[in-house]
This record gives sequence, C-alpha cells and structure tokens, in this order.
Amino acid sequence: MTKTSEKIYDELLVIRYQGGDDTAFPLLVERWQKRLVNYARMTTHDSDLANDIVQDTWISVIKKIRSLRDSGSFRPWLYQILTRKIYDHFKHVKVQNNHVAASLSAENLQVDDSNQRLFESRQEVNFVLKQLSQEHRSVLVLHYLEEFEIQDIAGILTIPRGTVKSRLHHARVNFKQLAEASDD
Repeated sequence: MTKTSEKIYDELLVIRYQGGDDTAFPLLVERWQKRLVNYARMTTHDSDLANDIVQDTWISVIKKIRSLRDSGSFRPWLYQILTRKIYDHFKHVKVQNNHVAASLSAENLQVDDSNQRLFESRQEVNFVLKQLSQEHRSVLVLHYLEEFEIQDIAGILTIPRGTVKSRLHHARVNFKQLAEASDD
C-alpha cells in the first residue's frame, strides 16, 4: 500500500507534536476539523451537536496523541475517537434516530439556481440517511463519504471486518429501499 503525501504529512505532524512541537497540533486541527464536523453532522443530523462532539474529540486527542504508537494510523484513530464520542452521546442521552433534528434546511443554506439540483439531491440523501439506524448510517458515511476501506472502518467501529461488510450490505439495501419509497 502506497502512502499519499497527505498521509505522510499527517504522520509528520503527529511525530512533530509527539516530539514536543506544539505548533504541529493546530495544523492537524486545521486539516481535519471540517471533515470531522461533516462526518459528525452526517451521523447526528445536528450541527450544534456535531460541533460539540468534535470539540470533545479534539480534547481527547490532545490527551491521548502522545501515546499513539503508529503515527501512520492517525486518521483511523481520529475517526475512531469521534465515532465513540457520537455513540456515547446517543447512548447516554438515549436519543432515538427519529427524534434527531435535521441539520440541513432550506432556511439555513443559501442556494443559487445553478446548485439547486445538487442541493435537492443532498437533501434527499440526508433525508434517507436520517431514517437509517446509527450503525448503517455510520458505515455508509465512513465508506462512501470519508472513503475509508473495510479494514479501517472495522478499526474505527471496533467490530470485525465481516460485520462491517454485513452492515454495509444491509445499509445499501435499506438505503435503496428508502430512497425508492421517497421517490413515490
């Protein structure tokens, strides 16, 4: 497996921070903040909650990053912390999926005519994702939007690869059924 320049840069920043260079951590935050918030928003469907969970994630990262043994596994490790924070929130608050507020609405997004179809498509995808279970939503977002491989998703969610494959299969089936039902 070849490393991309992005992965190498992340590795370098982690090693620098672990070595005492405090200027490296803000660079990691800058690189990953937006993607983490997007992932959290897609899985929680609540922008404020997503921001809070990501902030809590960075606090955990600060506390634990110096003990990260493999700097090359930073990205999956980061998403694993975030995913656990999301699951912990829903576990402790006992929020049901159908009670989670949608993060996207026509009122809080500015859309011009050229982006209207893209906006409508995103709304449809978010509507369908919101109806899926937390487990199915997580595997779909990690695989298709965050572009993690099966092995990485298994590590992030701390489940076997076979379970990831099964959840991904069932999530695709459920997504397709829900999308077709919403078209009717």
